[in-house]
Amino acid sequence: MTRQKKEQPYGHWASLLDAEKVFSRSEQISQLRPAPGGGHFYLLSQPAEGNAQALMFLDHKHRSHRITPKGFNLRSRVHEYGGLPYTSSDDAVFYVDFTDQRLYRQAFDPARPGIRLPEAITVALDDAILRYVEPLFDPHHKRLIAVREDHRETGKVHNTLVSIDPARGGEGEILFADSDFVSSPQLSPDGRLLVCLSWDHPDMPWDRSTLHIAELDKHGQPERWRQLQGQDNSALVQPQFADNGDLYLISDRDNWWTPWRVSREALQHQHPEASQVLTLEAECCSPPWQAGNRQMAVIDEHRLLLTVIRDGFSDLVIADSHSGEINTLLRGQGAIETALWRDGQALAVVGRRDDTSAIIALTGAGQSANILVQSHSDARLPTEAVSTGSAEYFPTGDEEQAQGIFYSPCNPEHQAPEGQRPPLIVAIHGGPTGCARTAYNPAIQFWTSRGFAWFDVNHRGSTGFGRRYRHRLYGQWGVVDVEDIINGVRWLIEQDRVDPQRIVIRGGSAGGYAVLSALVHSDLFSAGTSQYGVSDLSLLAADTHKFESRYLDQLIGPWPEAEQLYRERSPIHQIDRIQAPVLFLQGSEDRVVPPNQSERIYHELKQRNPDSELILFEGEGHGFRKPENQIRALESELAFYRRVLW
Repeated sequence: MTRQKKEQPYGHWASLLDAEKVFSRSEQISQLRPAPGGGHFYLLSQPAEGNAQALMFLDHKHRSHRITPKGFNLRSRVHEYGGLPYTSSDDAVFYVDFTDQRLYRQAFDPARPGIRLPEAITVALDDAILRYVEPLFDPHHKRLIAVREDHRETGKVHNTLVSIDPARGGEGEILFADSDFVSSPQLSPDGRLLVCLSWDHPDMPWDRSTLHIAELDKHGQPERWRQLQGQDNSALVQPQFADNGDLYLISDRDNWWTPWRVSREALQHQHPEASQVLTLEAECCSPPWQAGNRQMAVIDEHRLLLTVIRDGFSDLVIADSHSGEINTLLRGQGAIETALWRDGQALAVVGRRDDTSAIIALTGAGQSANILVQSHSDARLPTEAVSTGSAEYFPTGDEEQAQGIFYSPCNPEHQAPEGQRPPLIVAIHGGPTGCARTAYNPAIQFWTSRGFAWFDVNHRGSTGFGRRYRHRLYGQWGVVDVEDIINGVRWLIEQDRVDPQRIVIRGGSAGGYAVLSALVHSDLFSAGTSQYGVSDLSLLAADTHKFESRYLDQLIGPWPEAEQLYRERSPIHQIDRIQAPVLFLQGSEDRVVPPNQSERIYHELKQRNPDSELILFEGEGHGFRKPENQIRALESELAFYRRVLW
């Protein structure tokens, strides 16, 4: 017997999800890596411990064991966004703790996995001014190789590649220091070659990067560094060696991030070159905002395990470079964070579209997926109650197209009165070189289950649509992205899919800047929420961290030469054009977008629009990590919309 739905206006449906379920008891799986003696390590967030990340061990019987003790949070602050914080040897794990950013060693026995007392390796300095990420254990020289970020010199930050003796400790001996940034250290199987990536201001790692190759002497010291040729106008990411000594990496030299190879013979040349392994009109990786991503794995001399990202959805495939054949193992997933190949099977951390993230194993195409670990969440919903997004392309400026992911309201217990259209939440990702993900997100379901529609805009400049699409934003930040947002909303209105009188816009960081800019240039929106968003580009140019300190050179223009353009594109100087109320959510310790960005525009806007609000979260940085603050932010946003929309 079909259950009759209760008729209620959109936006007022009773939901199974409250803010506490969304944040306080939802785990996240990340950074899956093989353990040397068998089994795998992964990180698991601990909601009961303020979302601290614990290191877990998955044994050969697929049982999970916690390895790191309470009080430790495996998270790096390099570039403020962090990345891979751990590695392992045969008898130990090594990791970065968030509080002091020191590297620690902890004994590990795969036959008897469990929590043991760690010991610090690197030196203790105040304010975590030495930070580490992407540690790599070198079994040939019994040492760690890691990226180090040094904040000891006032006004300057130095990023280098260092070698650390776990027995002696210290701060690390520099192996490479010839660039503004360095990442992705990898060793050849025989231990004779060390490679890494670098890039220099004003480039970001998705603009242009260089592969460096060094031959190591018997002491593990680089004898000479060489560079890969022919990659001047491409961004290289995720290098890794095959067992036979070939080096694979992902390059966007032909517009799309796809796999390339440097043969073991070519690696010996003074000017080695890479050849393309596979041609695809899709991306095989995500932008390297965090260090140490791994979305490709080498199976053998001919085959690769690849993540293929297309239209906001992710496939896991096996690609044969000789035949060009592609066998799809998983299709249409929300996200694939990690892809590994071991002992004849593929393993991946998969963000599914209708359920929580999981570690999944597959042996081949057509085989059923074996879920090894699934993240726990009180915010899981029955399948029929989940709104899964659809990819929508719409016309925009310059006779081009932009894309977004549209989620319809979904609640099996409720329906809206006939003829009514739902209120719309327009969501703008950060970066701005980010992308809207389609993995199950309880924060989105929080809204759709209440009768809101949700539209994630992948404006020009987003990743996942090729290098040319990504670079359309350069010199045009605050112009083409805003144009795409407005055109996307108008397209939905024309299709009669949303209520044109109840449209709000939200976003964080660069997405917060887009929120404020859209409110300046359009009256389509009834309200906006800016989470740690940019309001004054001049302040951002003068007061942000090293990683993004020259990003605006690309997005706007060189500072101070383009000062007038910075002023024209800054919402703080166009407050009189913002007619809608704005909710500002800001962390007090944000180093990427400092609190003055939100505080100044709020105080000026409040005078003309008293419905505007500012909530400052003490102790939070760029993004809120404490569950109690995440809960408060979401509840405040819901109350704000209900107050101003009805």
